[in-house]
Amino acid sequence: MTVGIDFVGRLVLRPGQPDAVRCERPAVGADLLDRLARGRRALLLPDILGAVFTLCAQAQRATSRRAIRAALAPAPLADDSRSDDGRSDDSQSDGPRADQARSLSLHAAREHLLRFGLDMTAFTPPAGPAGDLDWVRGMPPDTHLAGWLRDRLFGLDCAAWCDRWERDGSVWLTRWSRDADHPLARWLAAVREEAVAIDWPCRPLEVTRDPGRDMRELARALVDDPDMSHHPRWHGSPAETGPWTRRTRPWAVHTAWDRFGARLADVARIGAGESLDAGALTVDDGEGIAWTETSRGLLVHWVRLHRGDPPTAGDAAEDARVAAYRVLAPTEWNFHPEGAFAGRLREPGLPRARVALAARSLDPCIEFTIEEASPHA
Repeated sequence: MTVGIDFVGRLVLRPGQPDAVRCERPAVGADLLDRLARGRRALLLPDILGAVFTLCAQAQRATSRRAIRAALAPAPLADDSRSDDGRSDDSQSDGPRADQARSLSLHAAREHLLRFGLDMTAFTPPAGPAGDLDWVRGMPPDTHLAGWLRDRLFGLDCAAWCDRWERDGSVWLTRWSRDADHPLARWLAAVREEAVAIDWPCRPLEVTRDPGRDMRELARALVDDPDMSHHPRWHGSPAETGPWTRRTRPWAVHTAWDRFGARLADVARIGAGESLDAGALTVDDGEGIAWTETSRGLLVHWVRLHRGDPPTAGDAAEDARVAAYRVLAPTEWNFHPEGAFAGRLREPGLPRARVALAARSLDPCIEFTIEEASPHA
């Protein structure tokens, strides 16, 4: 099917102006997702969405599979029991679920490092080293990532790096970036002054502490509000999601520097053997919701199947068709036009370099442009 729409969209930042943030991504909109999904065989949809959302495609596919399986059969807070190639694990044993969670977490760590590498090449500090991608290209396969992180990035055990971060936060990041012999550390040291200079409050998105209640509420919001996917709100207000809202103390997060540190701490935790959260829930007959913590924050998929489709998994589910579909992605939370980040950008006099660095600390899943205010406006 040809849709004829730019799936990627655009993110425009306009510092000092009332509409300081414009995030336009057709792919997350209810209309386009329904056009893509409605009437399709449900079990085929995850691979389609993985092709549409090319960044974090593995997490998109896995989350979609979990949502669809929850719609097909009761799944109270179920973990994924499908491998990423779509094969079912009928045993429902802990092994496959743990392997899936570990695989998604390692993928998130690699995504963090790749994005750091791209940030380094895209943002040259006013005074300091420009980055390169050579160190990222040297990343080993996932099974050897922990040792590489210890020997080639952090210079100490991943768990020890995390412990220092938990105790000293941005002070530890300052010390490590100053002393470590690594391109990423040197780049962080060079951008520190700008990253510390821009701050905005963090209102964390908290919907997984009681997912049995909160995810049902989130599902209802996705159904009732057609604008929810583009401009999401939680309990009436925009919120923020990222590594700093799931593990780091959100009340201690103020600056772009804090957010860079939390992203790096996420890599260290995964290197130390921790896995990110994922789950699914049957909301109603033929309706499921699933979530995955990704490198950028919480990803949510919701699906409703056509009434009368088989409510059980297995061979009978092969013909189940999609009636409606929603995706709720981190970028729409973090770059909400009425969110805290947008409010900070509306303030006059922010240097362009500071705006660019702050946006990169939030790690949007699309490229952004910065439009300067006209001197005659």
